[in-house]
Amino acid sequence: MEEHEDPSERPPPRWLGHVEALIWVLIYGGLLAVILGVFLMKQGLSDAELLGWILAIKGGVAVVIGVLMIWIRSRWK
Repeated sequence: MEEHEDPSERPPPRWLGHVEALIWVLIYGGLLAVILGVFLMKQGLSDAELLGWILAIKGGVAVVIGVLMIWIRSRWK
């Protein structure tokens, strides 16, 4: 027997578009923050180095969240 999916279980296509846009904003924005953080870390100033570490870590977290959202999105039917 075939299983019939309930169409109400699928998210609306407009919502999926917003999720996909958020995924790419997280990935590209996170990569930009990591690059800026590495640049600031190499300046040698204590305040800039601290800000660089903060940007690099938060940017890395954003990239990981974006990649996880891609994986979750691939599992949706």
